[in-house]
Amino acid sequence: MKKLFVALMATVALTASAFAADVNKVSYRAIKHFTAEFKAAENVKWEVKEQFTRARFEYDGIPMEIYYSTDGDLIGTSRLVQFETLPTRALVRLKEQYKGYDFTEVIYFEHAQEGTYFYITAIKDGIKKVLKVDTEGSVSVFTKY
Repeated sequence: MKKLFVALMATVALTASAFAADVNKVSYRAIKHFTAEFKAAENVKWEVKEQFTRARFEYDGIPMEIYYSTDGDLIGTSRLVQFETLPTRALVRLKEQYKGYDFTEVIYFEHAQEGTYFYITAIKDGIKKVLKVDTEGSVSVFTKY
């Protein structure tokens, strides 16, 4: 799952080495936005990286993550979802184009500027691919490892 989130961050051109977060290092704007949007969030854990800040938390019992720029601007939110929640067109395309693959993880990512995407880990013969699916059901290979 960590590898998938690293790949996910590449979509927003954010890659950096991490260092342990101290909530005092988190941007005031990020904390202000987070507390306004997710008043009932529990188990919040902040992580400050060189080019972004991430909060992992539970909201209504659902594990989620939210990403901010170093200035505190919202990048997007993500959470794991079930494969069956993908758009119907995507389900059909995935089953046709990736026959024989095991779909092991689906991340719903709501980008603040670019819209909503799903990132799916697909595995076949030991090769992993991360597929990017838009809300219209278009499927593309995001990364392969």
